[in-house]
Amino acid sequence: MNDASNRHAELYDFAPLAYVSLDQHSCIREINLTGASLLRQERERLYGRPFSSFVDTSDLARFLTHLRQCAEGQTLSTEVGLRIGESRLDVRLHSAPPSQHPGPHGRLCQTAIVDITELRQMQVRLSLSQRLATVGTIAAGIARQPNNPPAFLI
Repeated sequence: MNDASNRHAELYDFAPLAYVSLDQHSCIREINLTGASLLRQERERLYGRPFSSFVDTSDLARFLTHLRQCAEGQTLSTEVGLRIGESRLDVRLHSAPPSQHPGPHGRLCQTAIVDITELRQMQVRLSLSQRLATVGTIAAGIARQPNNPPAFLI
């Protein structure tokens, strides 16, 4: 390998995002080290394994639609849940068809995987805080209007 190829391989492997190339059966053809780490597997054990085996069953239809649309030439993003052991990760898949004709391994879809688990958890906490604040506002208004609660609601 020349220096440019080595640099490219290092950039791919150590990128902060997980990257995976899938074939028409959703089997992993290429994956970077970040992707293997996200899936908590050794990279060599992932080659040829269906990525769909990591997709939460409730999101499997959405994932397969995503894969089909990518095969049809679309560039798209889809959120799905992944099951990694006993844990669930929420991820966003950003996929595009290969820039060149699928190679001998039948690469169909090139995907960046973004872990949005913490973002989803923060959104749930924020939503709960907003609901509690609303209940507190209503309770405070009712407490100020003990003789006429309907007036506060109007």
